[in-house]
Amino acid sequence: MIAKERKVAEVFERYPSAQAVFARFGFRALFNPLLRKTFGQLTTIERGCKLHRVPLESFLDALNQAAFQTSPPSESPGPAIAADRPQPNASQPQEIMELLDANVGALIQMHPRVKTVFIRYFGPGCFECPAFGTETVGFACLMHHANPGAFARDCLALMEDSEATGDNP
Repeated sequence: MIAKERKVAEVFERYPSAQAVFARFGFRALFNPLLRKTFGQLTTIERGCKLHRVPLESFLDALNQAAFQTSPPSESPGPAIAADRPQPNASQPQEIMELLDANVGALIQMHPRVKTVFIRYFGPGCFECPAFGTETVGFACLMHHANPGAFARDCLALMEDSEATGDNP
């Protein structure tokens, strides 16, 4: 039985049939080998559920059902992940595309006021995530099921306001 104290990377790798559950509940970072080796090996199921605002018992039930079922899973995580990736969009203004490619840590260091946008979209726990500051803004939006265009526009508006008022460090 998979317990809340287990590390997410261990469960992800040991029970491939549970990978679709991780994808369905928003644990998309685990599909990136680098993040799985860092974030995934440090984070318990319980902590991951808190960070992603996932009901722990529902998630554990789904994980255990998928991990210990006798028939193959009906849902493959691969296509769902590829379909959810932010794709370049020629209709997006260049400044939005550049912001989505920016590193989260560097963006916040340069424009501290955008922390309020992160909190509004991702919750205050995003700053405690072991992966925080290592990913791009677009990837963070993907991980939190946030609309990347709306997120970028909110950040850009706040950044423009800060520049107009001279409020940036």
